[in-house]
Formats: sequence, structure tokens, C-alpha cells
Amino acid sequence: MKWFKRSEFARKCNCGFDTIDYELAEVIDDVREQFGKPTTITSGCRCNKHNAKVGGAKNSVHKTGQACDFKVKDVHADLVAN
Repeated sequence: MKWFKRSEFARKCNCGFDTIDYELAEVIDDVREQFGKPTTITSGCRCNKHNAKVGGAKNSVHKTGQACDFKVKDVHADLVAN
């Protein structure tokens, strides 16, 4: 990853789960590159306990490191999604 550290995707409960899918890492790096603005991972890897706590889907891909939620500074989410 060019713009991010693995620790930014890790679950903050210190459970040690920090798996991140290679393709997801490429996508999030591309987003950061495209907008040229700080991009913050708001939810990356989720262990089963945390996923349940936040109301995540039983089979959430956050639990496999294939999803992350993020914000791009000063860019509306709709623009990022497009």
C-alpha cells in the first residue's frame, strides 16, 4: 500500500486481526491518489465480537478483510462513490 499502513485497517480492540485484501488495498490507494486528499479508514477489519457490536451482517466481508469504510477529507461521499 502506498498511502496506508496495515495498522489503519486493524480492529482497534487489539485482538490482532489486521487482514486486508490486496485488491481492496489497491482500490483505497487509488481513491486517495485520485482525490489527492487525506483519506481516513473509519472501519476496517472486524473480529466477530466487534462486528456483532456494531450491528454488522453475519457474513460481513469486514470479517475477511475485504471491506473498509472510509472518508475523504472535504469530499462528499456521493462523489467518492461515483
